[in-house]
Formats: sequence, structure tokens, C-alpha cells
Amino acid sequence: MYLTKKNTTYYYRRKTPQILIPILNTAIIKRSLCTSNKIAAIQQASYYTSILHKAMLACSIDIPIENIISILKPLLSDSANTTIVIKVERLKFTTDIIEKYLTSLVISQDKIKAYRARLHIIYSIIDAREMTPAIIDEIILTLQTKIPKRYKILKKSKFFKEIINMEYRQSELLSIGTVNVYLVLFRSILKWVYAREYLTKDYSDLVIKLKDKGAASLKTDALTDEIIEKILTKINPRERLFLLGMRFSGLRPTELLQSEVTEIDNILCFDLRNPNIQVKNLNSRRLVPIHSKLIPKLEELTSVLAKYKTVKVISRNTTTALRELGLPSTATLYSLRHTFITKLINLGADNNIVSALVGHSLQGNQMTMDRYFKGYDVKKLKETIELL
Repeated sequence: MYLTKKNTTYYYRRKTPQILIPILNTAIIKRSLCTSNKIAAIQQASYYTSILHKAMLACSIDIPIENIISILKPLLSDSANTTIVIKVERLKFTTDIIEKYLTSLVISQDKIKAYRARLHIIYSIIDAREMTPAIIDEIILTLQTKIPKRYKILKKSKFFKEIINMEYRQSELLSIGTVNVYLVLFRSILKWVYAREYLTKDYSDLVIKLKDKGAASLKTDALTDEIIEKILTKINPRERLFLLGMRFSGLRPTELLQSEVTEIDNILCFDLRNPNIQVKNLNSRRLVPIHSKLIPKLEELTSVLAKYKTVKVISRNTTTALRELGLPSTATLYSLRHTFITKLINLGADNNIVSALVGHSLQGNQMTMDRYFKGYDVKKLKETIELL
């Protein structure tokens, strides 16, 4: 029962549960039970233990921190309570909060790994300080002027403060586009922590993306049939099959690489519903009917897909072919997906069916769609895809 006795008085003494250490700010809980009666001491100790269990449960289900402090109040002295109130803002952006945020996202493990790395850089900049507008300005400035592209390599041999105090040429720093990726993620987690009352103020509106005046349009170009045919002549036969697969399915490169082939209602489909397949979001778990132009080459295509572990080589060779044809940097392997979408819409396909094929959220009342709409029939999807 965590009882100890000193002279004639009983004390409640135990290790602080790990999840409560940031709140109680101590590794050991020790409270006088103010009694020499063992039965009364046991009853009081049981009460304190039940309080800790209730607080641990509250922490595990994202109860606001102020409510957890209220639960723990019988265990706190006045001085301890004052300390905790001061620490409330500092507690908001901890590594535990980052992990809770990442757990709430429905994304692939690769994306979680990338998000975690970015958020830990932001966490290192904050350095346990209270969140203020000045800290947000500092985060934006540090990301823009002190974080190098080779941060991962430097991190293996240097501490964070050493890295940000080094001198870098402009070309060695993160691009504005990459900084904006960090800022979008930072804004997202700020909204998340405010919604759960880990922060008492919503600072997300202060995080504004940077403008890249010298950059070309960030939109990926759609390609013409003529350009696609020219690209196909410049790459090897295996890569040619991969590009044809993207051209007539609208799948993302990594989706095509991981896809399985399933027959539904006598229609062959690329199947992304397997939970072991890493996809961008829930909408990406879908069936895409296989275009009739791919079916004669399907066995060869699946054989090719089995030989690649990543799309890096295919992407690099496609980019090289596009540059040789004089196309700008906005034309990439991903352009085949944009071409698929653009052509279907221009051919009069229903926007929502196109969205279903490419794994985008459906338009209209999203709540109604989420609650009542269970997806399009495979035959309807097949009719649309055959417009190409």
C-alpha cells in the first residue's frame, strides 16, 4: 500500500508513474498521512493510489492537462501546485505530445517517420521554452537560415546547437519549398494541441508559409500524348511498362509498385486495400479497374513491379528523359497521374468518380459522403477509366 512509518506517523511513499512525472515534476511522491492509526493510513493510501490511477488513465486518453491537475489536487501541496501551473505551457510541446499527434494521423509509417524527424527539429528549436509569437518567429527564421540540407548526416556527429551555429552557403540551406513543408506540419500540430487544450492559445495563424519569388509554379504539369510517346522511346522496356501502368491507372508511383491484382465482379483491378500496403491516407485504400490496354501486358507488368523495391531509378530516368525533351522542372514522373486526371475530366467524366479512382476525397457535403456513401461500383469505375 506504499506505506512507510516515521516515529509514530504513517507516510504515503512511492515512485511517480512515468506518465505523471512531467506533471508532478518529481520522481518520488511522499505525503504525510497525518495519522498513527494503521487502518486509517491504509484507507488514505488506497485513496491516493486511486487518484494516481485515475490521473494515469486521463493522460492516456488525452484529457486536458488542467483537468488532470484537478484530479491530482489532493496529492499536491500548495507549493507543488504552483510549480505545476507555471509548467503547464511548457508541458504542451513535449516529445510525448509529438507522439500522440503522430498516432492520431492516418498515414503510412514512412510519412510518420519523416514527420517525426521534422517535428523533433522544431522541438529542438523551442528548447523547452513557453510558446509565444516570438518563439514562432524564431522557428521560421531558424528553419530558413540555420538548418542545412545535410542535417541528418551532421546529426550523427554533432549536437543540434552546434549544427545551427555553423556557417552555411545559401545553396546548402533548406529550400523555401522544404521550409514550407515544415511550417505546414508545425501549423497542423499547433491546431491539434490547441484543440486538445495542451495550449491555451491558438498560435497556428501566426505560422505563415514563405513566398518563393524565384521559383517556378509548383504545380506538376500534365503531359500530352505526343510527349508521353517520346518519353517511352527514351527509357528501357521495363520502365516503359511502369509508365504505361501509371498512364492508364492514375496510381501514384509507390501505389503502383505495391499494388496487388484482384478480380471483382469479373473485372481485374489494382487493389490497394491490403493494410500492409503503405498509402497516403484512408481514401487511398481503393480498387482501380485495369484498363483494357494494360490487360494484354498485365503478366509482364506484374513481373516488372516485383523486381523494383523503390521508384527512385524509374523517377530519375523519367526526369532525365523529360529534360532532354526540353520540359521544365515541373514535369516529372508524377505528371502521368496529373495527365490521367486532366484527360478524364476533359472527356466529361464525373469529378467524384475521378476522385474515387485517384484516391482523393469526394466533393460535396463531406459529412454526408463519409457517413452514407460507401463507394462507387467497380463497373462504374471501369466505364470511366475506359474513356481514356
